[in-house]
Parts: sequence; C-alpha cells; structure tokens
Amino acid sequence: MAEDSNDRRHHIIKLTKKGQKMADRESSQARAMAAQVLNNMGEAEMMRLHTDFAAFAHLLEDTKLE
Repeated sequence: MAEDSNDRRHHIIKLTKKGQKMADRESSQARAMAAQVLNNMGEAEMMRLHTDFAAFAHLLEDTKLE
C-alpha cells in the first residue's frame, strides 16, 4: 500500500507477487469453468440466461444506493 502522491487522502493498493499469482490462477479457473458451463448449455438455456441477465442489469440500473 502506498500513499497517492497527488492526494494524500488516497492510497494505492497493489497485490504482492504471491497475491497476483493467486488472482491470476483464480481468474483462469473461473474462465475455464464459465466456458465449460456455456459449452454444455443448449440454445434455449442460453436465451433464458441472456434474458435473465438483461432483466438483472435493468434492476441494477434502477436501484439507487443510499
């Protein structure tokens, strides 16, 4: 963690080499899992997933955080 030289109220946080390696591995595993799931889905399931994600995205847009 380092202080932002432009604004001392902000801090810059970077992963260690070990943390970056772990993040890369997790990301790779997640991509592989997602590809496997999508490859096993039929067209109707993909369309339903697309519709559900679109509805979810609209709900997120309409939700205001307080």
